[in-house]
Amino acid sequence: MKNEGRKRCRPRSASGHPPRVLLVIPTANIIHRQILNGILRYAHQYGPWEFHMITGLFEEQGIRRTKEWGCTGAIAFTETKAHVSAVLAAAVPVIFINPPGTLMGAKSSLSHHCCVIRDHGAVGRSAADYFLDRQYASFAYVGDVRNMPWSFDRAKGFVERVSQQGFSCEIYPELTQNEREDFGLESKRLRLWLRKLPKPVAVMAARDQRARQILEMCMDEGISVPHEIAVLGVGNDEILCETTTPSLSSIELDGENTGYECAKLLDGRMRLPAAAAAACRVSLSQARVITRRSTDISCIADPHMAKALAFIRAGLGTRLTVAQVARHTNISQRLLEMKSRQTLGRTVRDEIQRQRLNHARALLRNSQKTVSEIAAECGFCDPSHLGLWFRKTFRLTPTAFRASFRSDRP
Repeated sequence: MKNEGRKRCRPRSASGHPPRVLLVIPTANIIHRQILNGILRYAHQYGPWEFHMITGLFEEQGIRRTKEWGCTGAIAFTETKAHVSAVLAAAVPVIFINPPGTLMGAKSSLSHHCCVIRDHGAVGRSAADYFLDRQYASFAYVGDVRNMPWSFDRAKGFVERVSQQGFSCEIYPELTQNEREDFGLESKRLRLWLRKLPKPVAVMAARDQRARQILEMCMDEGISVPHEIAVLGVGNDEILCETTTPSLSSIELDGENTGYECAKLLDGRMRLPAAAAAACRVSLSQARVITRRSTDISCIADPHMAKALAFIRAGLGTRLTVAQVARHTNISQRLLEMKSRQTLGRTVRDEIQRQRLNHARALLRNSQKTVSEIAAECGFCDPSHLGLWFRKTFRLTPTAFRASFRSDRP
């Protein structure tokens, strides 16, 4: 999300220094680095800010130097009560990113502070919707090796969404401590589990690194990806995703926007007297799937219908006709319609319209494009035509849908 505009004048602190912001953020993970980029983008736009960076466990670094440095605010990842206590000891405004739910109760130490929370259930639901749109009927989930709460939340969202559509989901069992420390021990169990899954199956992994392990096991076992197992990760670490075989589809979490919003919240709180800074909870749900080869197939047994659906997806920005789809699949229009009703339960024209509308909905959620631009990109003759079908299908106008989605964002 771009927040361009005239640069605000940042008053200096009583000491005459620009704001001095403590960042307690690890850098090994791509999402954390994206968050840092967002914080820096805000600081460059509305700063200057000075930073003190801590990438390891906070209590190992000590807080004394931070106090001496004259810290005026902080943005922090915290995983334990000790982490929270160490950050709060700085006695400055703090934005906490994704603190554990156990630390956010009404009587907890975070109850009077601002927390920015990723809706991990929404991530799981996005993955489920992605696979459901591709006509899968078998689903599985592989969690994080450390059994983190966010991994369980993603699993819950994934399972709930496929269950709503009448499907079940296989859940890979939790790991033992020894397996968590040695992938060589776990790999035997993971191989066997993947081998026994009903095929074709759509597999969501809690994060990209976990998905990479799944792809390696599939290669070792001779399991075809994506034809037998389609694999989707989370994080969209481009280096990791582009160096797997096949390349890995992944859910992008828009970490840069998260960081920008955290900096914006902190800026506002640093401008207020401590007593005036109210507690807040900001939930982030935006997620979009980046399709690569690990999922780039529609799970349709009929080769003509698989070819037809791929052609429709590739031609969403054109005035695609049923006759064009039939010619591409080398069968008659009548036979294509019969296969479409048997396979999808709807006509070819209805499928074209369904894919156009789903693409329009994704663009409304995840882009800054105008409704006119989206209408053209999705093959509608004009914005009013898109509006008519969008309102008929989703019971909202495109503009109202975009507004309702963004009202849940910071």
